[in-house]
Amino acid sequence: MFRRFSPFSSIKSALRKTAKTQYKMKIYTLTMIVLSAITGGCFYLAEGKKFEKHLKYLGTLVMIIALISPLPRLFSEGFSEFLSVNGVNLQISDETYAQALKKEAEKRLDEDFSSLIANKCELPKDTFTVHTVLTYENKQFDIGTVEIKLHTLAAVTKREEIRKIITEYTQNIVFVEEFQF
Repeated sequence: MFRRFSPFSSIKSALRKTAKTQYKMKIYTLTMIVLSAITGGCFYLAEGKKFEKHLKYLGTLVMIIALISPLPRLFSEGFSEFLSVNGVNLQISDETYAQALKKEAEKRLDEDFSSLIANKCELPKDTFTVHTVLTYENKQFDIGTVEIKLHTLAAVTKREEIRKIITEYTQNIVFVEEFQF
């Protein structure tokens, strides 16, 4: 017999876990409220008596034990399981990680290419802008294209020098002349 696949089965199990966790939290909260009320009542009744100090110590000890009682479960299940049951997801997919890494790498390459061109061609950085596009295939990054916008005539005259610098890294160079007046 084949088991029918339901796309909602994982959602149902997640909702069951969430409902179970919410129920446990309600019980825990009610337990803490009842314990604090009982402890407060005992503190009030024992006021001025010779065993007041011992009773306060015992009441404080019971409250501390009740407060830290969920911690062993937290450590035995592990933080990621505990947080995922409570709605926090620490799992990052490879694609999400790759996109974040790609964005950061493109930004840094833009800065590095800008500094390299500015130093070797003796151009101010405001005369051009660099935008690098990376490709991600088979878990490996490659430089796709490098787009260089030239804003001044001085930058346009250095086009071939810039091309020689960038071709050491990639053959895909796009020049855009975008003058600012």
